[in-house]
Amino acid sequence: PLDKMGESTMTYIRWCVVSEILFFNIVGVFGNVQLLWTTYRKNATHSKPAVVILLTAIDLLFALLFPIRYRLFPTKPYVVAFILIGSCYASTFAVWGWIARDDDVIPFCNPPLGLAPHVSRMWSSTNVIINSMVVLVYGVIITLVHVKGVSSAYQENRRVLRRLKVIVIIFVCSWYIALLGVNFGYVLGFSPDALAIWQSNMVLFALVCYSQTFYVCIWRSPEYLTAFKEQLCIMMCKKQKRQRREMTRTTTTRIRPQIVLALDSK
Repeated sequence: PLDKMGESTMTYIRWCVVSEILFFNIVGVFGNVQLLWTTYRKNATHSKPAVVILLTAIDLLFALLFPIRYRLFPTKPYVVAFILIGSCYASTFAVWGWIARDDDVIPFCNPPLGLAPHVSRMWSSTNVIINSMVVLVYGVIITLVHVKGVSSAYQENRRVLRRLKVIVIIFVCSWYIALLGVNFGYVLGFSPDALAIWQSNMVLFALVCYSQTFYVCIWRSPEYLTAFKEQLCIMMCKKQKRQRREMTRTTTTRIRPQIVLALDSK
């Protein structure tokens, strides 16, 4: 059983977790650096904690249901309200975790184990609720677009939803499963040592969430793919081949009809 594992087994588990973190840190940091670089270089790319993802989904739903009000609503108060909601949620658990901290030694350094047990359980439970709301809101959006897909406005949003479906699938298979697995450990009634091992192995799904953003962008967005190719040439000190754009010039000539009078001479 998990409670009676020896030191050698614990060492093996630690090395497995360290290997996962090392691999995804290399892949994730490379992708995130490229994403930040692309955002800095390209104006077209100037445009996620659980609350931010939820607010993004609500923002899209509001835009679909009330497009006119969405366009007329002031941008600054709208953005400030969204930022405050996410900041209040994060600050609450940060302050609570700081107040409830203790001197216990933790076997793995990760968010669920870094917080006090009661704070960690509340944090993970609220995250599961928020993540479920994210999936629900996106489900409503996708259903709404499919049902009302006749008008031209909804037809344009279909192309956006193709990308959103990919993002939602990756979100469910990474961050959602990670937090759900953390809470599932409480349901199974593991001892503190076994719970620490169980929750630490959920880091694999969280690492997928942190590492996937850039790779999904270059897969689904031609703008990001083009920008990455340019940056790859810069990193390899190669000159980028400029794509020659062929322009076809069409000229039209007005031909005035000429009337020819033929006079028969007798």
